[in-house]
Amino acid sequence: AGHLTGSRAYQLVPESLKSQVRKEQGKVEGERAVVTLLTVDVSQWAASSADKVRGATDAIAAIIFKHEGFVNRVFSNEISGFFGAPIRHTNDAESALHAAIEIRDTIHRMSHEQSATEGVKIALYTGPVVISDISGEVVEYAQVEPLFKSIGALVSKTTPGEIWVAETTYKLTREYFDYSLTSPIEIESSGRALQPYRFCGQRTRHSFARADGTFP
Repeated sequence: AGHLTGSRAYQLVPESLKSQVRKEQGKVEGERAVVTLLTVDVSQWAASSADKVRGATDAIAAIIFKHEGFVNRVFSNEISGFFGAPIRHTNDAESALHAAIEIRDTIHRMSHEQSATEGVKIALYTGPVVISDISGEVVEYAQVEPLFKSIGALVSKTTPGEIWVAETTYKLTREYFDYSLTSPIEIESSGRALQPYRFCGQRTRHSFARADGTFP
């Protein structure tokens, strides 16, 4: 579920984003949507002081909201957000990856400032969910477990300080970002494998020009 009332994450939602969510109330409930799920594993930070963990999770939540994602789960060792529901854009997967890059760089900077070495593991997976309810600024999602199971397998193999994406996300973002192929991951009790890609960097403008010299 996406219930954030009373949580620190909810308090970080910008008023502009709250307003957009309210406008969707009564319009999209029950609809199926393709979203990109971004999960940040902060377990390397979980053993640190409470203030340090709070600072990291607050920073991560603020970045997700900045890129118009919606924080869905906040645990002691993990924070996740959806991009693409209830607010939809044509480039939600790309927005999620920009958020992931900013999260990685922000946590790296925080670690350096605090003379620490901890990094976070970041994974992205694109797939379908159902928007089950919107009450005020609170969003509830259904049929999310397949996504969380898949991204759980993905983030478990991700190296701290790196960003890994599933093939579904890779296909939507490969025009603008560079990746390297990694070994397939078996998803426990599912009988299927997940093909991950390691994020290597953002392409420069000239690197994705069309043959005629124009840009997409």
